[in-house]
Amino acid sequence: MKRIILITISVIAVLFPIFMLVSSILSSTQEEKDENSAIDDVFSQLTCSNVEISDFESIIDFSGKVVSVNKIPISSEVNGVFLTSNENNFKVGQKFKKGEVLIKLDCSDLEFQLKSSKIEFKQLLLQVLPDLKSDFPASYDKWLDYVNNFQIEGSLLQHPDSENEKQSNFLASRGILSSFVQLQRIQNQLDKSVIKAPFDGVVTQSFLRSGMNIVPYQKLGEFMDDTNFEIVTSFSLDESNFIEIGDKAMISSYGNYSSNQENFMIELIRMGNYVNPLTQGIDVIIRVNNPLLLDGMYVNGSIQIKKDIKVSKIHKEKLIDKKYVLLNLNNKIKQKEVNIIFPENDSILIEGLSIRDCLIDNYPDYWFDGMEID
Repeated sequence: MKRIILITISVIAVLFPIFMLVSSILSSTQEEKDENSAIDDVFSQLTCSNVEISDFESIIDFSGKVVSVNKIPISSEVNGVFLTSNENNFKVGQKFKKGEVLIKLDCSDLEFQLKSSKIEFKQLLLQVLPDLKSDFPASYDKWLDYVNNFQIEGSLLQHPDSENEKQSNFLASRGILSSFVQLQRIQNQLDKSVIKAPFDGVVTQSFLRSGMNIVPYQKLGEFMDDTNFEIVTSFSLDESNFIEIGDKAMISSYGNYSSNQENFMIELIRMGNYVNPLTQGIDVIIRVNNPLLLDGMYVNGSIQIKKDIKVSKIHKEKLIDKKYVLLNLNNKIKQKEVNIIFPENDSILIEGLSIRDCLIDNYPDYWFDGMEID
């Protein structure tokens, strides 16, 4: 009995590995068949679409900030005191025409200095007149008229021109020319105490208080042209290749107006030839002429771009390694190189395909160039 049991165990020990080997072979064969069947199913489901070719045309959206063409700080070049008066109405929101007085400083010291220097200058002229009459009789009458018309309280009159170098040397030796230059210097400083509007505009900042002592180049406020504006925006390097100075753009929304907004056209006038370190794009300046836009307002717009290029539009996921697409060429996978022309959200405009090409719709996970498909 024991012998029979031992023989049975020995037979099982010998046959079991053989059974396992056969089962493994059969299982591998079935898995291979299943895998091949799955691959066949994948390729049998591959479809392709005919390529559409069209002229290059796209829209670039942008946003930007409205800024005044002219916005300047206001400061004085001379010392003085700011006194509130009808002449000093430099307040935020106040509008001025070009040439109107923005600020007038009290410069009493300069006024006294100018008056004193004028008196001294006229006294000097009266002392020189007798010598002028004897040495330069032809010029005496015009110098006499100049002295008679010279007003201490009036504006500074230009003295007569010297007739020759000898007369010029005479006037210089008597201190006439240097004294007059000193008068001009004082008058010029006094003129700078009156600050006038360089253009039509509005006050946007004012730091003045009555009785304030003003020193040269101290910022007193800010003045802005409120009729001429520009939009400052930035385009990517790809986008900047397709826009040019003079192109038209459209503003679609601006500020936070609650009412319906009307679209209006604008024009590109300047482009930078540098990369903005903050946006990593190219700065573009757009001219704006619309009374609804205000300095500091943010706007949204778009620009339509067109080029004489034939392109195809594909989904960005169909681009392999940024330069290849897969085609069905005679029931074989064909890898074809293309050129990216312009990216559009989830799509890409490319160059390099023809209307005879059939672009595979659903790329398989496994493929190689030239692989046959049913």
